[in-house]
Amino acid sequence: MTETTELDEAKEKRLGYLNLAVWGGLTFLFCCVGSAVVGFAGADSESAGVTATYLAAGPACCSVSGLLGAVIGMFAFAGKTGLRIGLPIGLGVVGGLFGGVGTVFFFEAIFPSL
Repeated sequence: MTETTELDEAKEKRLGYLNLAVWGGLTFLFCCVGSAVVGFAGADSESAGVTATYLAAGPACCSVSGLLGAVIGMFAFAGKTGLRIGLPIGLGVVGGLFGGVGTVFFFEAIFPSL
């Protein structure tokens, strides 16, 4: 193995760890802060808790989906830098949209009948 390929492999490994660290940090931030905001808002009134959940669900689902994409990209697409960067972003956007729409659907269609 030449020195150039060893440097490229080390750079790819650092990129994978950096990607995991960024998405892991975002997941920790959005899930913990979002849960705290929903808890504080819901302690006063139910409608404030529902509104806070509307605001917190999208970013939390986006970051969790992005973290899942970063893990998949690190192991499944080891040599493809574009996929390793784009997959978490794409999954994050899709997960955030589904999470936000699912939360609104739950609170508007299912929750009132419970």
